[in-house]
Amino acid sequence: MIKFFRHIRQQLLSEGKTGKYFKYAIGEILLVVIGILIALQINNWNEEVGKSQVEKEIIQEIISDLKESRNKLIELSKKDSGKLPEYIRSMKLVEDYFIDQPVYNDSMGIHFTRIFNFSNIEYKITGYETLKSIGFNIIKDREIRKDIGIYFTQTVPQTYRQFELVEKEQYEYITEHQKKDFNTIFLENSTESKVIHIPIDYKNLRQNRDFRQAVKMYRFITDLYFENTKESLSETNKLISTLEEYLNNY
Repeated sequence: MIKFFRHIRQQLLSEGKTGKYFKYAIGEILLVVIGILIALQINNWNEEVGKSQVEKEIIQEIISDLKESRNKLIELSKKDSGKLPEYIRSMKLVEDYFIDQPVYNDSMGIHFTRIFNFSNIEYKITGYETLKSIGFNIIKDREIRKDIGIYFTQTVPQTYRQFELVEKEQYEYITEHQKKDFNTIFLENSTESKVIHIPIDYKNLRQNRDFRQAVKMYRFITDLYFENTKESLSETNKLISTLEEYLNNY
């Protein structure tokens, strides 16, 4: 192609057609410039397509992570069968039992045992970590970037902080009584727990103000954690809906 254009220019010069030569040369330059601009445009378009594909894949991964975290939150906070509501109900039963019942009954074993349990939520954040490593600007929509940032920098850490309070209260006050005031029995066939904790001396334990106050305080803090997990579940559902709608309108 270059040889072809060069041959035409040389022919025009040899024929003394200088005016046509310059016009042709200018046209050739314009043609080359237009070709370069088209190539740059195609390259930019390809880059945008590539960025859009990366954005979609990251959002899809974040949605998948959120759904996994949602399942864990449901397991913790479901009203009728969640672990936290069960623990809170058992603590309240123990408190009331101390008031109403002077004699221990074996049916309370599972409820005393639940006092010494606590459950944490491990959020899955693989997609968010990928987003951080690539750069938040890969997400084109500013509001979507904001929603993702708020969830992973505020909602998730808040739940972890609340759990740390539960864990601290449990270790500082509850575990001490478990060691000195309860017998631990290992069970071979149990649908809920492999161990059960039974008071060594129920009468003395019932009169132990420190233990009763510790159970009450532990229930209060666990209840705050429970409310936090419900709020976190709501925020998780909202973000899932927002991201799915964003992808549907892509």
